[in-house]
Amino acid sequence: MQAVISRAVPDVTVQHVQPVSSLRSQRLYDVECTNGTNLAIALPAMPMARLLRSEQGSISSEAAVLKWLAGLHVKKPLLQERTPEPEETRVVLSRDGKHVRSPSNSSSDDHSTSTRLANFLPQLLLHSAGSNEHRIEYNVTRPTQGKPIADLSPPLNPSERKLVDLQTGRFCRRVSELVSPTGRFGPAFAVLPTLTPSHSGASTPSARRDANARMIQSKGVETWATAFHSMLEAVLRDGEDMAVMLAYANVRRQYRRLAHVLEGVTCSRLVAVDAGDNMNTLVLRKARHGTPATDDDDDDSEDEEDRKTETGSSQAGEDDEQTEEEEDKTALEAPHDITMTGMKDWSHFIFGDPLFATVFSRDATDEFLRGFNDAAAGHEADGEGNEPQSKFDSVLIEDKANAHVRLLLYDCYHNITQVVREFYRPRKDSSRHELAARKRLNDILTRLEAIGEPKPTLRRKRSGEMSPAKRAKSEGPEDA
Repeated sequence: MQAVISRAVPDVTVQHVQPVSSLRSQRLYDVECTNGTNLAIALPAMPMARLLRSEQGSISSEAAVLKWLAGLHVKKPLLQERTPEPEETRVVLSRDGKHVRSPSNSSSDDHSTSTRLANFLPQLLLHSAGSNEHRIEYNVTRPTQGKPIADLSPPLNPSERKLVDLQTGRFCRRVSELVSPTGRFGPAFAVLPTLTPSHSGASTPSARRDANARMIQSKGVETWATAFHSMLEAVLRDGEDMAVMLAYANVRRQYRRLAHVLEGVTCSRLVAVDAGDNMNTLVLRKARHGTPATDDDDDDSEDEEDRKTETGSSQAGEDDEQTEEEEDKTALEAPHDITMTGMKDWSHFIFGDPLFATVFSRDATDEFLRGFNDAAAGHEADGEGNEPQSKFDSVLIEDKANAHVRLLLYDCYHNITQVVREFYRPRKDSSRHELAARKRLNDILTRLEAIGEPKPTLRRKRSGEMSPAKRAKSEGPEDA
């Protein structure tokens, strides 16, 4: 661990390493150094762990997302061959861990949005490929402040929950204001330039490579319908590989019947799939003035001063965000000031429909939807929260007439993924999670069956592009 840290931040010594829980397959560690620096290390799953196709390459995916969002590696919107970078890519930093390199090519709109996201981003200090001397891929980051909501003690009270949901909605809105640098759709690991040459083809059996490898080779796909079909087929084949009992034929039939509604999504937007999950959402709770602070509050105050110094260059772009937070805190009284500060895991991003985020498939609160909808419609939330919100009000949501059908298809995908994941990596309460996901899946399939032919969507004519899933394997006969 010391050798890894020394590569990222020279002349520091590791004092303490603490494993932390992970939402997905990564192994995560918090590292405390003797100089007071707090770092995070992300490692891939253990070699014996079974991964879904969508979980392959999570370390390189996270690194590519963080570097692109930091504005350090933005590809021009042209399909060009990229020059592979060295297999160990290091962001230029001073000894104290501050950036000394300015952002490069990005559009003015993306730059403005990225500035407003700056405080939510962990700093990528080092990304290393699996062919180094340690024979393992890893990321070293300086994380943002805060703890996952699931780890808070005491848990969020109702007023705090409303405020965090509002801020999380705004965070998701800002993320989805960013669009694909190439205009193509698919998982972020496929669309974004990778930091290291891809070795997936050399070590992964072809039966397991069909979705991810083809996506990477084509640098994404031209339509959201093709991208979603590829992801859906990938998780269905994951289930078939493990002989998981699912209604495969019914799922494929519903997709074929309703797939044309996906053609209404023509703008490839960045989507933080796991945003809003209690295990992944970081919050910072600080005592109000005159209220005794806990030990954690004191530690966070010191970190806050360090972070303010590091992000001084982007302070101007954060004025609107601070104004929003002040209004919200006045309207939603709580014993503590609480702020949504980012996410723990940045590996699961796609370019596509913002509704693909799992938070929309769950019971998204009015506060979350107000944060996601209001500013996109041209006005900021006033914190009153009286009017019910719709998941489809935001100007970021295309083809609103068919959005409810798309959301059911996405919910179908997420619940299939949940069921299959429990078979791949069983845990203590796997049966409970599996049964809950199966119940939701059955309900979704019933609702999809009840939908007639949705309103036709104007489709863009394509040059014969086929789904990577279709090219890899033709669909078999209908199974029961």
